[in-house]
Amino acid sequence: MSQLSGFHLRMTCAATDLPIADAVFQAELRALLHPFSLNDAGASDWKKNWQYDLGRYYIEFFIPLYQAGIPAVWHGVVGWLKGQPGRMLRIRFNDTGGIAQSPEEILPLLEKVLRELKALVQKTTTSK
Repeated sequence: MSQLSGFHLRMTCAATDLPIADAVFQAELRALLHPFSLNDAGASDWKKNWQYDLGRYYIEFFIPLYQAGIPAVWHGVVGWLKGQPGRMLRIRFNDTGGIAQSPEEILPLLEKVLRELKALVQKTTTSK
C-alpha cells in the first residue's frame, strides 16, 4: 500500500517575490504552512527545506493521503498561489502530476491525480 501514501508538492516562488527573509513573505509562508503544522503533514522543518534553482526559491513537502482532503490545506495552497503572479505549484502522486500556475488550474490537476488513485485502489482490490 505504499503506492497510496500521499502527494508530493513543490511550491515555487515567483521571480518577483520578496526575499524569503522578509517579514511579509514569512507571514505568507506561515499562512500557507499553518494547516500542515496543525495536522503534522511533514512540513514542520520547512525553514530548512528551501532550495534555489534557476533564480527562484522553492520548497518541497509531502501531504499524507489521509490529510489531503482537509480543506484548510488547499485553502492555504490556493491563497499562497494567488499572493504573487508567477508562483507555481507542482503536484505529484506516483507517476501522475502536473503544474498549476493559477488557482483555476489546481482542480483539474487534482482530478487527474484522483483518477490515478482510483485506478490503484481498483487494481489493489480486484487482485486479491
